[in-house]
Amino acid sequence: MKKSLLVLPLVALVLAGCTSGGGKKSKKTSKGGGESSDGIPALDPLDFGADEYEGWKRCKKAPENDKEYLMGFWHIGQQKFRFINNLPHVDAGTEYPFYLATTENPSEATKVKIHYASDKVHYSIQVMPGGQGDYYSNKYLEIYEGAKSSGALITTIRHVDSPVEQFHYEEVCADFRVQTSVIDIQGTRPDHSKGIFACSGEDYQTVSGIDEYNFGNGYICHFWEQK
Repeated sequence: MKKSLLVLPLVALVLAGCTSGGGKKSKKTSKGGGESSDGIPALDPLDFGADEYEGWKRCKKAPENDKEYLMGFWHIGQQKFRFINNLPHVDAGTEYPFYLATTENPSEATKVKIHYASDKVHYSIQVMPGGQGDYYSNKYLEIYEGAKSSGALITTIRHVDSPVEQFHYEEVCADFRVQTSVIDIQGTRPDHSKGIFACSGEDYQTVSGIDEYNFGNGYICHFWEQK
């Protein structure tokens, strides 16, 4: 499906998607599933798919320093795993670098490398050479608050030359068991202050940046390590 967007440079429109049930999942769902490792009551978990796939396993803990991982998600609508492949989304010949393209095949995916800051809590995410392209090779990913051409504020992705040591691992965030990398967004909207990598709708297969307002509407990305 084409993404026809009018955007400013390095700014993305994040479209709210749907869960496998076909509608938005409220953050106020009933509690279930016990507690997280830090004692926070867990709400009904999002569907992350199988824990293992073609020799890779989904990480359920903080990533390790200087270790390489795949980054990808379970697409509930398509019933497929998808991993970033070092290419941007392309629509009608135009590249949209704030949408990371994906592949179903782990052998065609690109790896990312984790570099911890001196506090040993926050880390940067560097895209390594490899995959189906080299668009983001050796760049660092960032999630931030941007703006559409209309001026409306949105959560989006950009790639930069210097490390963005602002990510940290959270098991439970915004009432969801996300088990993924979270970044505190330096923005102006109090209800949109944390960002993650996710696919933003059931008709799409690209990775974008979304905030906690839409965690229940996206397919959340995780790190994957070799078994």
